[in-house]
Amino acid sequence: MRRFLSAALALVLAFSLSLPALAWGEPSVKYASFDQYLDFYRAQDDPETQSLVRFLDAYLDAHPDEVASFDPHAYFEANIASGAGMNIANWFFDQLPDYTEDHFRAEMTDAWLTGLYRDELNALTDTDPPMWRLCLSPSAVAGEESSLERCLAYTAMTEEQYAAMAKWCARFQFERPGEWAAFDPDAYYLSNSQNAEVPDKMAWGGEQGFEDYTRYGWMRTMYLAWEKDRAAREMARRYPEDYAAFDPDAWFSARAGELTRFQGGGKEDYMEARGLTTGEEFRLAMFADWLTLSVSQPMDVTVTVNGVPILAWLDFSAAYPYAEQGRIMVSTPALAESLGFSVERDEENRILICTKGDCSVTFTDGESAYLVTRDGKAEVLALDVPTKSNGPGAPCYVPLRALVEALGCAVEWKGPFRTAAVTTPREER
Repeated sequence: MRRFLSAALALVLAFSLSLPALAWGEPSVKYASFDQYLDFYRAQDDPETQSLVRFLDAYLDAHPDEVASFDPHAYFEANIASGAGMNIANWFFDQLPDYTEDHFRAEMTDAWLTGLYRDELNALTDTDPPMWRLCLSPSAVAGEESSLERCLAYTAMTEEQYAAMAKWCARFQFERPGEWAAFDPDAYYLSNSQNAEVPDKMAWGGEQGFEDYTRYGWMRTMYLAWEKDRAAREMARRYPEDYAAFDPDAWFSARAGELTRFQGGGKEDYMEARGLTTGEEFRLAMFADWLTLSVSQPMDVTVTVNGVPILAWLDFSAAYPYAEQGRIMVSTPALAESLGFSVERDEENRILICTKGDCSVTFTDGESAYLVTRDGKAEVLALDVPTKSNGPGAPCYVPLRALVEALGCAVEWKGPFRTAAVTTPREER
């Protein structure tokens, strides 16, 4: 696990452990009756708002006398005016010119009933049955009694992490009862494994154990995806230039083997499987994947070239960038090849040569100097930190800035992302 998260991303991830923000839209006008608010909510097609509608319909049917006797003025005084230095006259004055007592009653009724719905959501703490029971199939606990403590030990989650996940999943079950009830454990298993058929379910204690186990995987996967997207949205908001420079197609091409490991196919198939319908949703999903990898891989830093992260860990054995003596050390082949240079290695003399056109850069393992030859002119330059490798065949590490500048590129440190951003000359992009 990476030794630390950047302060900004750590803060975002901390926020992501809280209950999601309520999603239904706010009317752009003030309605003169609560039925008009209901019509507005019914016109929305997202699951969160439809859950609100079900709650409102059920409450109106179950408590008609309470709704009929609702006192909007008393509600206003107790829940809005207190502590806010407001009174009814101020409230009316701040509304639209034709704001009437009917508008006031409708608006207070909406505030009261949607507030009750918020209270019910906030009271949710776990699914039914609880997530800890779903995650502990008989094979996972060797037949021992299921408990929250065993779930925490089995999943390596803290109580706080479990509570955040369980609360999110409880809200999903509450808001989307149809999806919860329609879950198909066999289909989920086959779409997320390399097996061509479902194995003997007795390994999970039978049908119910198998369903519990796969349902937990389904909910856990969706929760983590939501958490990733929430963090990515916040980072994109804070750093719009970096988000705009990110190349989602290049990232997907580099990660396609892992991202489509089970369902196969290309970008369109991936988007369909993830429910992504627009290019912006795809960009955000790739940005979230990059952020997650950049803080979960055993690296000190991430390196990008023209906005595309170098996935050194996918192609080279443990070739992770790292920091040493104030310099970023990077695997020479991983970076040089991403910049279009060919790399030749002389193991006997411990020499590595990067070549592109009439430019070549030569590094010698363990040396504090390197040779740059361009247009037939050779120049020896000093290194702040000597090159190093762990022996024949191991990646050769050099200071990043020395390498990219020798190759005619620029590098900028992006502190919030713990990322060194390499930029090639415009004519080479």
